[in-house]
Amino acid sequence: MHYRLDRKYMIRLIRILVAFICFVMILVIFDESDSSMIGLEKNKERALVKKKVKKKQSFKVLEQNPDVIGMIHIPGSEVYPVLLGSDNYYYLTHNEKKEKTSAGSISADCAYQDTNIRQQFLRHTIIYGHNMKDGSMFHQLVSYKKKKYFKKHPYIEFDNLVMKGKWRVFSVYVIDGNEESIMRKFDNDSEFAEYLTRIKNRSKYAVDIQLNQDSKILTLCTSSEESDNAKTIIHAVLVK
Repeated sequence: MHYRLDRKYMIRLIRILVAFICFVMILVIFDESDSSMIGLEKNKERALVKKKVKKKQSFKVLEQNPDVIGMIHIPGSEVYPVLLGSDNYYYLTHNEKKEKTSAGSISADCAYQDTNIRQQFLRHTIIYGHNMKDGSMFHQLVSYKKKKYFKKHPYIEFDNLVMKGKWRVFSVYVIDGNEESIMRKFDNDSEFAEYLTRIKNRSKYAVDIQLNQDSKILTLCTSSEESDNAKTIIHAVLVK
């Protein structure tokens, strides 16, 4: 009789111990999970702070060079100043400090120096940059030719001197720079609307977005690997 009681007691004790061990293991797992989540949140915060600091530092060039007309950020790249020179050649080989460099600068089309075209700058802004092998400048633009990247990174940030802007990429394609150039001036609203339809339909990938004569367009251009004078073209529309 005593043996049976002792045996039942031992079984209960073992069950209690097993339950306690399971409870402790669950607590440990949740604690590790919380620590991982906290770590991820901290990493995200660091990334956001780092991005803000870079952007703040980059805006210092506005005081250093009167040719700076804005700042641009493409996913996967740094925040770069955008310059407007008297021609389209100087900033191909000079940075925002006017120092000679093979990477050059990100620069807007010099046609906007013309007072007859300048008023159209906010309607259609054209910006050029080198496709550097080290991944800098406009190297990331060529990634938009890949469908996965095109879908994953739909927005580009470009702030000019009069407004901050978030731009939705809606078209990507390649042109032969020897045979084709980007349209800079439009005689009327109808011509501009026709141009928007043409560049939207030309894209490698379709985007469901409405464009009209009041749309503000950003066009980015860089060299491409298809041929010696091939250019990758990206078009984006201002959304906010």
